[in-house]
Amino acid sequence: MMTKTTSAALFFLAAGYLTSVSILSAYQVLFVIPMAYYTWLAFKEKNFNLPKSSYWLLAFAVVAIISLLVNIDSVPKPGKNFGKIKYFVYGISGIWVLRTWVKEASDKQKKI
Repeated sequence: MMTKTTSAALFFLAAGYLTSVSILSAYQVLFVIPMAYYTWLAFKEKNFNLPKSSYWLLAFAVVAIISLLVNIDSVPKPGKNFGKIKYFVYGISGIWVLRTWVKEASDKQKKI
């Protein structure tokens, strides 16, 4: 089930880059489901083997959150800036999704 959802999300990601930016919202919605599931599995199984770059990305996201909290009164649109941090979380959590998708997806799904 998660393999098909991930495949659909990756299809909308590619279609969004090739056609319209608004199609990327379908990718974000579909990718959240397997991202939450595989992140939960990683925490449940205590399987945190991520590349070092992911830890740097996580540290950057934490520093960005702290910076926004400290300077919240001088930031013009704090909600919009907090929303931009989700892209770093997508990068970190997406690693578990893509690793599993590469292992479990059939060759036909990968070709599409």
